[in-house]
Amino acid sequence: MVTLVSVLIVESLAYIPLTFLIRSFVGEHIAMPLLHSQGLLYASESANVLQRSTNEHDLASFFMQEGEAPVHIIGASPPIRPTTTLYPDNRPLPFGLLFSSAGQVLSSSYPKRYPLHSQAEHVLLDRGSLVTQALHGKSSMVARDLAMGHVICIAEPVWDIHHQVIGAIYIQAPLASFFNINAWLFLLLLSGLLLLIFTIPIGGIFGFLTTRRLVSRIRGLALVSEQFAQGDDPPQLPIAIRDELGQLEVQFNQMVAQLKESTSKQQQLVAQNARLEERTRISRDLHDAISQDLFSLRMLSRGLRTAIESRTDLPMYIETLEEVVTHMQREMRALLLKLRPGKLDELGFVAALQDMARSYSARVGIAVEAIIQPVVLTVQAEHMLFRIAQEALSNAVRYAGASTITLNLESKDKEIIFSITDDGKGFVLAEEQQSGGLGLQLMRERAQELNGTFALETRPGQGTCIRITLPLLIRDAHGGPAYDPSTHR
Repeated sequence: MVTLVSVLIVESLAYIPLTFLIRSFVGEHIAMPLLHSQGLLYASESANVLQRSTNEHDLASFFMQEGEAPVHIIGASPPIRPTTTLYPDNRPLPFGLLFSSAGQVLSSSYPKRYPLHSQAEHVLLDRGSLVTQALHGKSSMVARDLAMGHVICIAEPVWDIHHQVIGAIYIQAPLASFFNINAWLFLLLLSGLLLLIFTIPIGGIFGFLTTRRLVSRIRGLALVSEQFAQGDDPPQLPIAIRDELGQLEVQFNQMVAQLKESTSKQQQLVAQNARLEERTRISRDLHDAISQDLFSLRMLSRGLRTAIESRTDLPMYIETLEEVVTHMQREMRALLLKLRPGKLDELGFVAALQDMARSYSARVGIAVEAIIQPVVLTVQAEHMLFRIAQEALSNAVRYAGASTITLNLESKDKEIIFSITDDGKGFVLAEEQQSGGLGLQLMRERAQELNGTFALETRPGQGTCIRITLPLLIRDAHGGPAYDPSTHR
């Protein structure tokens, strides 16, 4: 659109000077030769009249015959016809004059303006010199801008049979009379075509220069939009011009800022919910484990006091009290190990698992073995598996009464398998599902967040095995790890 407008503007500005150039070309190369040929024929015909008769009436009628002019070349426009009405000076008309050898008008097609017997220099003014040159035997022609417009003037000598100058023919015609409607249409078409040829490159350059910055801004907006769609943190778009595109850039910046703020609030809310959830779990664990043991201690203390008073069954109460305190100590250590911040970020995933296994072995007094193969995991997967290991070890110590626990991480058949196995007392799976244990549910949800699966195998008296299966990692387009979607849906 910009290119089209620029072409039209340039063509409009160039049409007038181009029209003058074409008019000059037509006047010099078309109108003058045609009018010169017509003047030669008039001179030849008038020579016969001058040599045949000296009667003034016969000579005066040379240009005053009704109908067609005495001579007219086909295609040589316009013909000279008699004009008996006096028109204003600024109206161009074609006319012809026949001069004697003395320079007087013998015949005139426009007698009201150029009367008989008048001298050439009086009626033609500066154009009278053309007639003077013709009377000296020299043809002359000229194109001039007069008050009546642009005209073509020719003067031809009239020769007798002895090749003596006996008079002169003067013909004047406006250049516009050589153009009919077809000529003007052709001129318009030609000028438009020429201008189109020259202005298309100019319009193309103009359009390129005017739209280059606009295209650059659109590309910048598209690039930032693509970065934002991919989850990156895009920079703010610079607002250079307050046009429609500038308004779009402002709105895009506002949208990005609002989305960032919304994402930040959502992350804060998730963290707050996680803290509330963790507090709820701690409260439940303390109630389920410590509160019951404290109640047992209270009852044992009453029984111990009664036994002291009656001095019966005292050793039995003391033994039971020792067992409860030992169980409470074990429960408390398991809870503290579960709540203790891991050294995952400091040591790395493999070393952190091995450190957790050593801590349980040293503080709880059970055998914990970590068999870890090096595998490629995302940061999120490492944190999730570490939390699952903490939950599984705590459950095995507190509820299963296990003496041996094994952590195993390996890759097999495009899958990563992480398992926690203990030799505890196990349980009935259907009863656990009905009770809705929170720890097992959290482990299952964490596995699903990693696009993996959670499996639980247990029987009363045969221990428990928790198995987490994740798809093997591949490298994405940026060189970072990404799960293989072909292994899990």
